[in-house]
Amino acid sequence: MNKARKNFFGLSWLFLFLIISGCVSAGTSPEARFYSPRALKDKEIPKIQAPALKEVIIGVGPLELPAYLDRPQIVTLGQDNELELAEFNRWAEPLEDAILRVIAQNLMSILPETRVLLYPWTYYEPVKYQVAVEIISIDAALKNEVRLCLNWSCLNAENKKVFLTKNSIYNSKVNKSNYNGMVEALNQGLYEFSLEIAQAIAAESAPLPEAAKDEPKKID
Repeated sequence: MNKARKNFFGLSWLFLFLIISGCVSAGTSPEARFYSPRALKDKEIPKIQAPALKEVIIGVGPLELPAYLDRPQIVTLGQDNELELAEFNRWAEPLEDAILRVIAQNLMSILPETRVLLYPWTYYEPVKYQVAVEIISIDAALKNEVRLCLNWSCLNAENKKVFLTKNSIYNSKVNKSNYNGMVEALNQGLYEFSLEIAQAIAAESAPLPEAAKDEPKKID
């Protein structure tokens, strides 16, 4: 066998080895797992009966996420405030969309006689109340808790007036020290936030007592 043929067969075996090694490596690499926040089950959610909200449309959004959360990988809080990106534990959908969906589903359960739309909605939908949300941070520690911090405001879309602006923080314990437990804790925080929204809208929609209507306005 001449030198050229030896080189050819040598390269062929090297190429075949690289292909086989790549296949073995690909077969043993970890598989990605995908997670999605969920609304609490309807039967687990107390209802708010607000006659003034019957058939009222509530719009949820827009929602802003900080840049470090706007990615497929789940971001958790490690030691010394270090952020850890889970390459093989990912969100099944954009986190912004998932959070909006969960809030809307929770509101529909808490205020069962209302309709809830996700931002953006069409101009001909008569939205009466709008909720705008800015997520400040989601500090998720797999062995501790999920801390959800956000700014939010409620707007009467009919008169274009903001009747509530607030900063809220929700701390939810992680009962299982894994990503499933972390997502469940986030679900709890989003439910508590949804409940606070519902209570604010119900209070705003409630008619004033007759005594309050008759009281003269105070002039400062």
